[in-house]
Amino acid sequence: VCGAAVDVFGSWEMEISRNRDFFCLSGGLVDREFGQWKKTLRPGETLHAPAAAVICAAGGAEALQNRLTRFGEGAVPASEEDLPILFNDWCTTWGKPYLENLLPVAERLQNRGIRYFVLDAGWFGKGLGGVGDWEPSPEKYPGGFRNFMDLLREKGFIPGIWFEFEVATDNSVFYREHPEMLLHLDGRILRSGERAFLDFRNPAVTAHLTDKVIRFLKENGIGYMKVDYNAPTGFGCDGAESPSEALRQHMECVEAFFRTIRRELPDLVLEICSSGGHRLSPAWMRLASMGSFSDAHEGVEIPLIAANTAGLIPMRNNQIWAVLHAEDDENRFCYLLASAFFGRLCISGDIIHLTEQQLRWMDRACELYRKAVPVLKRGENRLIRRIGLSYTHPSGSQIFTRTGDGRMLVIVHTFADAPENLSLPLDGEWSLEDSFAPSGVSFRAGTSLDVGHLSDFQGMVFLLKRK
Repeated sequence: VCGAAVDVFGSWEMEISRNRDFFCLSGGLVDREFGQWKKTLRPGETLHAPAAAVICAAGGAEALQNRLTRFGEGAVPASEEDLPILFNDWCTTWGKPYLENLLPVAERLQNRGIRYFVLDAGWFGKGLGGVGDWEPSPEKYPGGFRNFMDLLREKGFIPGIWFEFEVATDNSVFYREHPEMLLHLDGRILRSGERAFLDFRNPAVTAHLTDKVIRFLKENGIGYMKVDYNAPTGFGCDGAESPSEALRQHMECVEAFFRTIRRELPDLVLEICSSGGHRLSPAWMRLASMGSFSDAHEGVEIPLIAANTAGLIPMRNNQIWAVLHAEDDENRFCYLLASAFFGRLCISGDIIHLTEQQLRWMDRACELYRKAVPVLKRGENRLIRRIGLSYTHPSGSQIFTRTGDGRMLVIVHTFADAPENLSLPLDGEWSLEDSFAPSGVSFRAGTSLDVGHLSDFQGMVFLLKRK
């Protein structure tokens, strides 16, 4: 089987067809037919098209995916070598990451092996408005924003923060005062809902963001940045032979700014999040430490989507949230925490309201996660899925394995109408090194992994070692 991945930061396409005896594959930048793109090269000018990886693999689609995902592997800061666990406040404070809301959470999570403590949207301005101004609110952080970052570091965390610096909302000062710094289409500001897009071809834009982003990160001792992008530009903008060519030039400048961030802050952990046009391409993943797999933080479809993205990007990049609530029972805790083993474990939810028993379940999953890190960093995936036709109302079961260096990580989920027992044949003899499963579930390992006494919507993780 063969496949390809395009190494691109902006718009791209692939075309696949069959012509008699020939299989035809083409791809790269968008073309005139589908992307309205054209480019005029004058004498002496050049255009560098994006690179691509074309791979052939024996063993089917999964073997191909296992090789293609390596194309997205890049260098990471030293703090990322052990794939640390993180906390993000979004599903805890829902846009109110104020000191009074988060200090009790930090105290509850202290000394639990969670390294990054990330403030999501809402740390700036009033409420969630003013995207583009990037001014911390004195009312939200008495004593100063830097003081709160220092408090987090004193408690053992690397502080993180959310930005969406490629856009400005129409209620921001920046939007009102600097229309010349925004992308235009047909002479009018290019908008998607309340968002407009900064034109990175304009040197004033990168100068502005160098101050608002890079200087801000340095001055406040921030070691983690989540970069969101919640609206699509569409097919292009003004400023070149075609709107798509103008957008390509703009995205080249966006890439250049990200690389400036990397040079200025080499130890910064960078998360790429993008519900406006998911940036899970190899180019983005090599630039980043992590990619947000989805905003499906609380639905039953989480392990299905997470297993899919684990075959699309390196698992060390595949950030999955476990949103924990005080009303959740053991099955729900195990279901969510097991889902996060498809990549990077991110904790959120009602942390200060969890019982001691619920915290023990969380701690137990985190302990096993740390043991599984070597397999998460390097291994081969296999997915066995029998779920019916629906992701939002799944039935049956899913088994995911990742094998590497004589160990195997097995993630099992059941859904509606779950089987009572599951058996996974193994290649040779294996022993059980560690496990995380709900009470009442039975399991044993040998030449197969046998799991019994299952019920609907359970999750469990097994770490096996080859004998």
